[in-house]
Amino acid sequence: MKRVVILASGNGTNAQALMHKARELKNVEVVGVLSDHSNAGVLSKAQELNVKTVSIEKETTKEVHEEKIFHQLEIWKPDWILLAGYMRILSKNFVSKYPKRIINIHPSLLPKYPGLNAYEQAFNSGDKESGISIHYVDEGMDTGELILQKSFERLEEDSLNEFKERGLQLEHQMYQEILEWIANGKL
Repeated sequence: MKRVVILASGNGTNAQALMHKARELKNVEVVGVLSDHSNAGVLSKAQELNVKTVSIEKETTKEVHEEKIFHQLEIWKPDWILLAGYMRILSKNFVSKYPKRIINIHPSLLPKYPGLNAYEQAFNSGDKESGISIHYVDEGMDTGELILQKSFERLEEDSLNEFKERGLQLEHQMYQEILEWIANGKL
């Protein structure tokens, strides 16, 4: 059984999709959801699905914050860590403890539009297509080795919200596909 921990900062729709998919798979279990915000929507979504949750807010230095996270991860003993809207850059020290076992999803065709507001950047630039990238995490911002990347078309009549919604649907599909790969030992 592969043990997965999800790190998330916000509402948690990707995390929710992952938790639902994990229930369908035989060889993977989401053993915990950790957020850096005590009021993050992802925590209630996880609790509704009977997944353990912990909130560790950043109070002092990055090193102290990550040490608190390490302590929790020692309890949960994850094989994989999936970032689902986790809005912090992990340190080299953190990443080195889980080499090629931390995965992130990003709403652009990396290396284009790393960091925040990628949907908005693609939309405002007039790009005819955008996409979703799933990559291993390194100490940079959305710079890790790509695992999976898919594009979607921007329609002429799209509003920003319609564009983002179509992207979010693709995010859910792709991250669930990655979870299947984990369950089946393909990563």
